[in-house]
Amino acid sequence: MKDAPRILPHVLVRVLPVTMAVLLAVWFAMRLVAADTLERDVRRHIDVEANHGARQLGDRLWSIMTSITNLAANDLLINGLIDTTARENYLPLFFQSLRIPGPENARITLTDYRGRRVASNHRDVPGYVNVPWLEGVMKGKPFFHISPEGLEAAAPVLYEGSPEGLVALFYGPDRVPEILSLSAQQMAFAVFNNRGECLFSSADAPWKTAMSDSGAHAKNWIETRREIPGFGDLTLVCGQSTASAFTSLRRLDLFFLMGMCLNLLALAGAVFLAVRMVARPLWKFAADMDGRRALTDSQDLVSESGPAEFQTLTRSFN
Repeated sequence: MKDAPRILPHVLVRVLPVTMAVLLAVWFAMRLVAADTLERDVRRHIDVEANHGARQLGDRLWSIMTSITNLAANDLLINGLIDTTARENYLPLFFQSLRIPGPENARITLTDYRGRRVASNHRDVPGYVNVPWLEGVMKGKPFFHISPEGLEAAAPVLYEGSPEGLVALFYGPDRVPEILSLSAQQMAFAVFNNRGECLFSSADAPWKTAMSDSGAHAKNWIETRREIPGFGDLTLVCGQSTASAFTSLRRLDLFFLMGMCLNLLALAGAVFLAVRMVARPLWKFAADMDGRRALTDSQDLVSESGPAEFQTLTRSFN
């Protein structure tokens, strides 16, 4: 009997492992469901931010292009191309006071049909004689291009339907990130052209190197890609790191694990109290039996106490 296990460890060894296994199974199932639900919500939020950012960039670039097109239709510029004798009296003043939507320091130039400089708001603009897009603009097709080297846009100046010159706009490479900049809480953005060159990247974005827009997703990031409306050669990448996206899930894990530990402690305490409630009458009954083993008086009975089962046991002994 001395080698037999005591009742409390005997019960705990059989109750706590099973309970822990059940709680872990419940936690694992809850975590799978919660992680899947949270990931769908994060992806939905990223899609909304990507659509909003793409429209915002499209409107911003289209505003720049529209301002150049409207400027090319200005009667003063049309007259300046034709009036070669008096245009120096008003074109320089006009370009000095010229402002368009977008960042400052835009270089705006008026040229003739050969790309030779007529007027500009910068002195160091030689003209656009040998640029490859000159012929297309002189056929009436506006031009737009953005790259790490800068933003260029041009529109023909028409006189009675025929191109007589063009208005060209140029932003330097330092202005490209400003034009394409986007910001949102917990989101990262990057803009790539059709050659995979990164034109803009937010500070915490993992897409910062040229040719990294190969279609492969960044490790440990949830991301989506959108074509910028009206500018099909530009792609916006929007995403959020999994560490940031699953912060709430980690808090839920910690809360559940702490709750599971408290449940196990409560269960161990309940088992301890239950065992004591059972063991006390049992020890008392055993002690009474030990005190009567040597007696021959059958009237000296063990008192019945405790739960019904122990009373039954005492009655059977008596």
